[in-house]
Amino acid sequence: MLIQFCLAHLIREVKYLCEFPDPSVQRYGQTLLAGLKELFNALHRRAEVSAKAFALALATGEAKVWDAALDPILQPRRYPHGKIHRLIDNLAHRFSLHGEGYFHFITHPEIQPTNNAAEQALRFVVMDRHMTQGTRSQRGRDFCERLWTVIATCSLQKRSAYHWIHAAIRAHFNGRPVPALLLDSS
Repeated sequence: MLIQFCLAHLIREVKYLCEFPDPSVQRYGQTLLAGLKELFNALHRRAEVSAKAFALALATGEAKVWDAALDPILQPRRYPHGKIHRLIDNLAHRFSLHGEGYFHFITHPEIQPTNNAAEQALRFVVMDRHMTQGTRSQRGRDFCERLWTVIATCSLQKRSAYHWIHAAIRAHFNGRPVPALLLDSS
């Protein structure tokens, strides 16, 4: 199974490492950042170079990021801070298990390099949960999950969630089938 990770979050983590006071942590972050810069330079020069040169530049940049993320010699041995310890360990662990998820968007242009759309879709759910303090029962969590799914789906389709819920309740009480939540794409 391929998991896509957000490149923007990776860059933010790497920049944090580069600015950390400990020189070994900075060195680790700067090596990762150099690989990411090479990767993005290749992406920005795509129109200027041949397909073969582009593929080679991408592979080189990606290899540098992989090497830096997984190189145990580069990783600081003594962690000056617990947060850095978790960040570096989590970063290396993510790369060892799902590293290709950071680069999948390169070979599949339909995939975005960040998860901004997904985060925006979930933002109202997180805000609702913080404001209402969530629910205490499984039945309540199931209800909220279903309602949030309806709201997010209708929002993506530029439909009124209120109108769909109203039609679904009326259909239920009148013994009719619930209207389709997904629009027919054919």
